[in-house]
Amino acid sequence: MKNLLPYRIISYLLLLVAALLSIACIPLLIIGLFNIPLLLPVLICVCIVVYILSSFIFLVKTIDSRKEPKQKLLRIIKSTSLVVLISSITSVIQYLYILYNPSLVEAIISQMLEFQKSMRANAKNLDADLIRSTAKISIYIAIFFSTTLIIHVYETYKLIKQYLNAVNNNNQNTPLQ
Repeated sequence: MKNLLPYRIISYLLLLVAALLSIACIPLLIIGLFNIPLLLPVLICVCIVVYILSSFIFLVKTIDSRKEPKQKLLRIIKSTSLVVLISSITSVIQYLYILYNPSLVEAIISQMLEFQKSMRANAKNLDADLIRSTAKISIYIAIFFSTTLIIHVYETYKLIKQYLNAVNNNNQNTPLQ
């Protein structure tokens, strides 16, 4: 139970991301109700927010307070962490594929520029280099966020296992009343 500082830092950083994602998820959820194909990414986003919040509650109310974890909280963490883990792994694979295929990025950027020209004929055109650099930065941020989530899920499972073992060992050493 010692040496939780890296986990705490990651948890607090993810809590900030969860706050931003929750703000984005509310209007997207309303849009997703009317546009069914958009509902799956919105539900994944909601699962990410719920996982981050529930793992933070586990950290604060269970580990810091040294109380026994509630089974409902553990079920929420386990169910949402599976969705988070699968979506994070697929995201890392997709973004690495995009990153290592510059021709794919160029095709996407050329389609974006052609679409922009067709939509606004007299407007100022965006610079392709700006779009390219912005896309690479957003891909790097997404890879960092996804790998951070994967690490956090792994560490959360490890903490749950350690904490439950410690609670079981303490309960076995105490006489029954």
